[in-house]
Amino acid sequence: GGKSQGYVSYSTDPNDTMTFYGTINTNGGGFANVGRRFSPSLDLTPYAGIVVEMEAEGWIGGGQSSGGEEGEKPFGFHLQMGDKGYYGFSSAFVVPLAQEDGMGTSVYLPLDSFDRSSRMGYQCTSCKLDTTGINEIEIYALFQEGSFRIDVKSITAVTDPKSFLSPPITFRSGEDIEALIEATIASGSKVYDYGYREICIAIYWSTLNTILEAAGISNAFKGVACSGLKMVDPYGDKVENAWNLRHTLDAVLADVKGVERNGNSPAWLPSSSVSVVLEEGCMGYTSVPSGYVGTGLLDTITNNTAYETTQVGDTPSSDETSQVGDTPSSALVTKYLGGINFVLSICFGLLYLLC
Repeated sequence: GGKSQGYVSYSTDPNDTMTFYGTINTNGGGFANVGRRFSPSLDLTPYAGIVVEMEAEGWIGGGQSSGGEEGEKPFGFHLQMGDKGYYGFSSAFVVPLAQEDGMGTSVYLPLDSFDRSSRMGYQCTSCKLDTTGINEIEIYALFQEGSFRIDVKSITAVTDPKSFLSPPITFRSGEDIEALIEATIASGSKVYDYGYREICIAIYWSTLNTILEAAGISNAFKGVACSGLKMVDPYGDKVENAWNLRHTLDAVLADVKGVERNGNSPAWLPSSSVSVVLEEGCMGYTSVPSGYVGTGLLDTITNNTAYETTQVGDTPSSDETSQVGDTPSSALVTKYLGGINFVLSICFGLLYLLC
């Protein structure tokens, strides 16, 4: 949208990968998207959710990523599906950070998390996704100033809920931790102010779970992070979830700096001096699960993305889109809604809000 730019490339070496990258400029615009239409439409009613398999973004410490961006933090996206109706339905996720660029990772998005219904900036609070007739899927980069990139291996419909451990990183100093949290808050708060609370939650969630899986940070700080993550209700109020995570980030940041927490810090957040035992059993995950959070008592925990799939459709029509890249000749398999079999269009409208 506006002055934002986006590009698409494909790679088959060593594995099929679709790369969507570009720059978001919020000065009169602020979004970019890629998508594909399905004809005939897909029936996803037998499935529990969607797994996005991708490459993590390398984090080199000192507030930078492997791409050299200042104040590196997770970048949030919307995965949006369309049905026969007027509105699209989105669920938020991020590209997790990892110690090495290109590390494989995945996120799981329950079908009932596709609950943000909108079109051209207008939202419908009473609309619900019709999973019997999915005719479009898109990835949106929204209102996060600067460069973005996502390397997608596959987008898979799965019959059982999944949970994926966050990739590990190593903090070399307290300044590393401070830089990550400060950049996370700056990014998450901006998309929150634009009205994209789901992306804000995903960004905050990802950083706190990265902290849980990281080396070079004390168990006391991890205990504070874990306590905050336990306050997230996947089906609860989004404003409350976002603020619970924000208060947790503020508390961890103050504790790392060795300063007093601000007056808004909730009573349920323990002091880092007494919370070390809370870290036991806490594990970091790449996305908000569909069950109880903050412990190992989650959905199926996996470190791979080998799923049984079935053939569910034909090659896409070019309806209302301009194709970029090669069109696959094979029929669409659920596992390969992404990657090289994800026929793409790139769309930059003139509207200020489009989600």
